[in-house]
Order: sequence, then structure tokens, then C-alpha cells
Amino acid sequence: MKTRSLLLLFGAGLSLAPLALAYAPTRAQATLLPPWGALDSDARGEVRLGVYDAEQRFWVRAEGLDASGPATPFEVWLEDGVGSGGYFPLGTMTLLSAGAGRWDLRVETDTSLASVADVAVLGGRFLQVRRAGGGAVVLEGAVPGIGAGTGTGGGGGNGPSERGQVSLQRPDPAPDADATGRAELEKRGGRQGFVVAARDLPTGAGTLSAELESGVGTGAFFSVGGLALDNAAQGRFTLGLEAEGAAPAILGVADLAGLAGRRVRVVDSLGTVFLWGALPGVAQSPGLGSFDRRSLLSPPVGSTVAPKAGGFVRSRLVAPQGASTFEVRANHLPSGPTFSVWIDDGTGAFVQVGNLAKGSLKRDTRKGQSLPLGVGTLDALAGRSIEIRDDASPVPNTILQGDVP
Repeated sequence: MKTRSLLLLFGAGLSLAPLALAYAPTRAQATLLPPWGALDSDARGEVRLGVYDAEQRFWVRAEGLDASGPATPFEVWLEDGVGSGGYFPLGTMTLLSAGAGRWDLRVETDTSLASVADVAVLGGRFLQVRRAGGGAVVLEGAVPGIGAGTGTGGGGGNGPSERGQVSLQRPDPAPDADATGRAELEKRGGRQGFVVAARDLPTGAGTLSAELESGVGTGAFFSVGGLALDNAAQGRFTLGLEAEGAAPAILGVADLAGLAGRRVRVVDSLGTVFLWGALPGVAQSPGLGSFDRRSLLSPPVGSTVAPKAGGFVRSRLVAPQGASTFEVRANHLPSGPTFSVWIDDGTGAFVQVGNLAKGSLKRDTRKGQSLPLGVGTLDALAGRSIEIRDDASPVPNTILQGDVP
């Protein structure tokens, strides 16, 4: 494992404040995910910051990457200012586990040195894990914010940085089967920004725009602006709004925090919805809202159809990217039948949400896939009854049952 001085962080001419002489123990972490189109789509990573009385720590770990080959060793690159778009190499990662494809870069330093700067100022900057020699990006994400220094640099002014992001999902059925996108909220210093970005949208659909719900659950939407075409070959569109001292006026709120829970959607001139999502709140450490929950599925009491069957339901939120994953897995199912997944719609009636394929059903909003029952968040499914049924006629059998975690 390699240990480097934090002074390496400042090789790109960064201007950083000195560390206070005493810090209460503070920690923050955020998830790193592959960018759109990355070859290592199953890779995952994490960046952690820690400030203690006599030590600062900056740690990056990745899993699911190649253990050898031309892509290795992987490198960590850090944005040289919040929103600047410029990066410099922070260091080369060390392979910890070839079987897991686990790579690591850890930076530690004694804060008693007067020349050492505060890791808290790195909050809000983007971090990338790249292939050897500064090649393609395999993982990326925002450095979490800790302490009062978060968010300085990059022309955004001083003060804490607060962020929120949601991966947009396609409606079901979807007018475009591979569209993906995200909505981002950011408060940095005195500035507040709102971004909607989408990819793989049709370029011949006329004007595409972003619409915002007038209030949580109202179902009434108004346009906040047209999306600009950034790349025709990739069907990439973006809308960016920014204002000083308050949220952009077109959003109709004084502060971005007032948008939490409202829906945003990408539509064409005919009102066709291509993508949508429920906006999150903003936080200095969005990663603290992440969760990974599981609950077991078991046969009904006295069932003789598949008494050895078992399974689980998993709900996972990667909060910094607003990426939600819903997954059902089952094992020891009888061969032959088609198995379907049914969930309580909130009124006591069960609705079919899909079929198992090789014992699994999975929805990932990072890929633009819709969550079951058209809900905006995993919390909306929590506690509902779920069943796996076969295709027996005239009455299907309930093979497994349980509750969504």
C-alpha cells in the first residue's frame, strides 16, 4: 500500500487554506460508479475522507477492475477546482486482490505539519479512476464534503458545497428503450445550479425540454427550458441553469432545497415523456443517504409446490448519483414454469411487475430502467408485500413471499 504526503494534492497550483490546529474526528464517504458507456460496467468504488486530531486521510478503493493487462495499473485523477473540468494525477493505485479486481490508493499525513492543507477543501470536486497512463475513465464521482472548508476553489466562491443527484428512469412502456439521464442540484458558495443531462435520445424528435412539477405530488408540470444538443451521434442533450444568491428564478423556488420530492421530466414538443425522476434534497455529504437493504423470501406455510425454494429482495441506493437498484433473486425453483413477480400496489391488490429470467429480476435507474409500479424512490416500495408466482392454470401458485425491505 502506498502512502503519500497530501502535498501531492496541490501539485497543480491549488490555493488551499491551512488546517485548523484541532479537529473533532470527522469522516465522509461517497460511491464511485462507471460513467456512461464504460467497459467495466460492473465496477464499483468508494472515496473516503477522514480528519482526526493528528491525522488526515484520503482513500480511494475500486473493485471489479482488471487485475492485469494494458489498462493497469489504474490511476486516480482529481479535479483541480470544483466545476473546473481540469484534472491532475493524484497517484497510482496498488492491487490488493486479483480475484476481486480490488485496487487501492491511500494518502495519510500528520496534521501537525504547518504546511499541510485541509482535505475538507476537496469536497465537491470530481474524482476519476482512469486506465494506465491517464486513459479512459472507469469510475467517477464527487468527493464528499466535510468541515467548513468544503467547496472552495474552482471559481465558485467560499462556503460549503451541497449536492443532490438522481438517475432518471424511462417510463414503462418507454418511447425510447435506451435513453438514460440525470438531474443534478448544487449549491456552491453563493451560487446555485440545476442541470438536466440525457443521453441516447432521438435527435429527430424536435425540441426537447425539461419540465418541473409545480409541487410535490401535484401532477402539474411547467417548462424550465429547452435541452441543447451536445452530441448528435450520442443523442446527448443538456440543460444548465445557474444563479447567484438563490435558485434560478425559472424554478420558482428561493432555494434548491425547496425542490426535494418534486418530479422532473424530459419531454418532446408533443408532451411525450422520455425520462423522469423525483428530485432529491441537497446535502454536504450525499453519500450518507446511501443504503443497501435485503429481505428474505420463503415459501408460504404448508406449500408443497416448491418447499425448498428460497430467495431475497434487495433495495440499494447510491445516493451521490441518485442511482436506485431493485433486485429479486430466487433459487431451487421447479424447472418448466414461467415465474412472475407481483407487488402490493398500496391498496392490497397485487400487480405483476415482471418475470424472472434465470431466477432474477433487476431494475437499475442508472441504466434508465424504471422502478416497479412506476414509483420514484425505493422508499415508496418499502414494506409492501411481494410474491413470486408460477404460471399454473387456472390459478397460479405462490412459490415465494415476503416484504420489500
